[in-house]
Amino acid sequence: MSTSEHKRILFDFGTSWRTRRKSAVGITRCEHEVARYLLNEHLDNVIFGLFDETEMSFRALAVEDVRQVLDGYEAAPPHATDIAKSDLQTPVAATPGEASLDEIEALNEVIRYTRDLHARPARLLKRLFSTSKKPSSCPCFDPEWYLAANRDVADAGFDPLDHFLSHGLQEMRSPGPMFNTRWYIANNPDVPGSGLGALEHFLKYGRLEGRAGVPARGAPSPVTAWSHSTPLPLVHLDDLRCVILPGIFWEGDKTKYLAREKQRIGFGIYALIYDLIPLVIPQYCDREVASNFGRCLHFLLWEADGFCCISKSTENDLRAYADKHGYPSLARGTTKVLPLGPASIVERRDEIEVVPVEDRRIVKDGFVLFVSTIEARKNHAFAYQLWRNLVQRNGGRTMPLVIVGSIAWGVADLMDTIRRDPAVSPDSIIHLGSIVDAELLWLYENCAFTIFPSFYEGWGIPISESLFFGKPCIAATGSSLEEAGQGLATHIPLIDGRHWLEATESMMFDLAARRTKSETIVRRYEKSSWRDFSRDLVDFALSKRPAAVSGASSKTRTASHSNVRQ
Repeated sequence: MSTSEHKRILFDFGTSWRTRRKSAVGITRCEHEVARYLLNEHLDNVIFGLFDETEMSFRALAVEDVRQVLDGYEAAPPHATDIAKSDLQTPVAATPGEASLDEIEALNEVIRYTRDLHARPARLLKRLFSTSKKPSSCPCFDPEWYLAANRDVADAGFDPLDHFLSHGLQEMRSPGPMFNTRWYIANNPDVPGSGLGALEHFLKYGRLEGRAGVPARGAPSPVTAWSHSTPLPLVHLDDLRCVILPGIFWEGDKTKYLAREKQRIGFGIYALIYDLIPLVIPQYCDREVASNFGRCLHFLLWEADGFCCISKSTENDLRAYADKHGYPSLARGTTKVLPLGPASIVERRDEIEVVPVEDRRIVKDGFVLFVSTIEARKNHAFAYQLWRNLVQRNGGRTMPLVIVGSIAWGVADLMDTIRRDPAVSPDSIIHLGSIVDAELLWLYENCAFTIFPSFYEGWGIPISESLFFGKPCIAATGSSLEEAGQGLATHIPLIDGRHWLEATESMMFDLAARRTKSETIVRRYEKSSWRDFSRDLVDFALSKRPAAVSGASSKTRTASHSNVRQ
């Protein structure tokens, strides 16, 4: 047995650690499942690590702290709300940690103004004739503090608020002593991917979730566990066989650091790739995220020994991107497709006591379900127009559309339109926001069918979840959606609105056809398990030997790295 086989696995647990106060969804849920497998099957050979950007090193988490995260160190979800009767319509007193309506309105003015201010040249006319006015204030902004902390601004004689709005926000300068922009981003890695600026995220969501805007006085560094006040132990990379990156890799200098150290030491690097959305369809992604994603992926394409892709579509995107941009071709065996199934809570539904959703409008077999974070890419605008047409054609016979998901970026105008549309009653479209797992299971078990009109996905877990419960799903075409559908979902191009309308009406009003479809799904749907997914991911990493480091290879790759803007 070779020496490398005695070495250990470094499992990057950073995404789960930094989002431990939130309910686990998406990438975090996936990272949790692989971590559980490693705890059960490879406990003696795994190190759960956190990357420390300030020290450029990995630190080792204690196993008990990892278990505590997996066992549910999470915040309670926000109360359910519906779109037509949002709490934002009625002024309420701010609770501790919650942004007031005045703060939110002031923040929205800042966002509108700065987006107009930084509009691209192609939108010059829009900028010239914009009606947005310079805000008179900004939440958390302290002009005296800002000038004292930014001597260049004071020396140049700039008005502090003018400078912050025109330059400071984009340069990630902090607005005042109550909010540290860079610290907030560094300690909340989900923020760059949310499509929201750091301050916007903090005021709208972070503070309500109990996240701090500044480090507490005397607080431990981000790489200390809650059961410690001392820094976590350093991970010695010489002791590693491989590094597995199961979560968010597109932040900071983690992949650059690993690429450099791999050249020096020779351990393996394996990344789980969910999608290439920031590069393939950047219009549905925050500009900063798209830039970071490409920069971080660059180092992986040079140095990673393997990529596990959650769909054939993602694998194709990865190979096409590498070929198009001049990276080494991904050799056969370098990539492996590991399809996702439903969320782990669905798989373990027998262990969870299902809780009915207490809402008179939501009755068994009498509603349609749409589970997804509310953002532009998920195409809730299409669902809204679809239901608007259904209500106009069928009136009160139309089943309500129940939308489950937190509100993300790029949908503020849409949500406002839905609230104000007299053609869509509060009984037609119901938003439940973030709900507990037991309620989500009840919704899947009791809905008539589901829809998923997303523009683009890495997989499409809501489709898998719908089929798992034997529920028909009407979904869009393209990307990985048909892979998730297994030939059992009804896939319709988004351009074919009439077909969507007719298929939805048929599913809604033809009970016999819906039951036949459900019976077919129950017979033919191929269920997958998270244990199998996790085992295949770890086995893939352990089955390979890291490529030997040669001087020529190292020099060539280092030169390529230097071509990336740092």
